[in-house]
Amino acid sequence: MIKNKMSFEDASAKALSHNLHPQGIGEYKEKVMHSILKNYYEDDLNKQEIKIDRFYCDILNENGIIEIQTANFNMLREKLKVFLESYDVTIVYPLVHNKFINWANSNDDYMRKSPRHDSIFKASRELYKIKMFLNNPKLHFMFVFCDMIELKNLDGWNKTKKKGASSIVKIPNRIEKEVYLHHIDEMKEYINNNGSEFSASEFAKMNKVSLRIAQLTLNILKHVNAVSVERIEKRKYIYKINHSD
Repeated sequence: MIKNKMSFEDASAKALSHNLHPQGIGEYKEKVMHSILKNYYEDDLNKQEIKIDRFYCDILNENGIIEIQTANFNMLREKLKVFLESYDVTIVYPLVHNKFINWANSNDDYMRKSPRHDSIFKASRELYKIKMFLNNPKLHFMFVFCDMIELKNLDGWNKTKKKGASSIVKIPNRIEKEVYLHHIDEMKEYINNNGSEFSASEFAKMNKVSLRIAQLTLNILKHVNAVSVERIEKRKYIYKINHSD
């Protein structure tokens, strides 16, 4: 568990006041979310951006290394090879609790609430990219469910210009909950299966995720021995959750 965090309100104010003007939109997109969460988990600048070997980590403190990663876990592979040799590493990954959309270049100041709500299993898209590290006992995860405001351009392809519109920036404005996993096999505790065996398609239905997310999640959990294949039935793998003795 990550200890001694800054208040979220103070972290947001600090991040948004430090050179986060959208001169380069692509850079700004990632900077806001990343900077807020980095300040939230460590407000001492002397413990941020620490060089270890040939890489910089976001935070190095009494919790070990903390890496804030909003996407592209594949970019962590070379870092993890080095960091995990000597340190515990916690990867912080933000997920959507509620999202509100506002539109740039529009006279409409109404913010639309998106129907999107992320499940913890959405993280499987990224976890799969670092599957080779998931059995390392030094690797931990913090999934942060945030309410977010997303500013979008009115540049979509339909009549309203909203369908397929590009995103300018996502700003978290509240943390609903944090889910800390000491080891990724603890993700099995969030599976809704009523104690029964299940296929990937049944997992998807019970946990309200896409079939692709279900398949990735089960692949990962099988890799860390959190689930196992009981049998093959009508060309489908039937899984069961492995419970600790």
